[in-house]
Amino acid sequence: MKKILSTLFLLGSLIGLKAQTTDTSATQKIGGYRLEKDEVVFVFNPNEHRDFTTSYGMWRSKENVKVKKVTLCGEFNSWMTTAKNYQMTKVGEVYEYRMKLSDFKGKSKVEFKFVVNEKYWAEPKQDFTNTTQSMPEFTIPKNFILNLVQPETN
Repeated sequence: MKKILSTLFLLGSLIGLKAQTTDTSATQKIGGYRLEKDEVVFVFNPNEHRDFTTSYGMWRSKENVKVKKVTLCGEFNSWMTTAKNYQMTKVGEVYEYRMKLSDFKGKSKVEFKFVVNEKYWAEPKQDFTNTTQSMPEFTIPKNFILNLVQPETN
């Protein structure tokens, strides 16, 4: 009887484990932003990036770049790397920038990226599900995607 109960417990555990691993919501890893009430909080966390690239195709290891300032760039500011009004604020170990959800009215997705020291594009790590190729001919570099769901209008 004890052996039967042990076998049933083991089978139940294996079935439960399989159900967890096939659940796609548990494998979604979103980076670069979070939502708070009616705002998008863009977050540059150095640990979420693997390396840096320059506009002219050079790569730099993130260990060789001291982060002094971070600029939020994207479709919303024509990818301006030196936009003073998109400078991020340091909050502990990360940098943040807040925008109202209403600033994205009519958009379902917006591409964005972080620029370090007005020179280096921060490359997201591969494990994020909200990235896309920034240049169609190459698999890297990548941009983050802010996915937006607009309320239905009657």
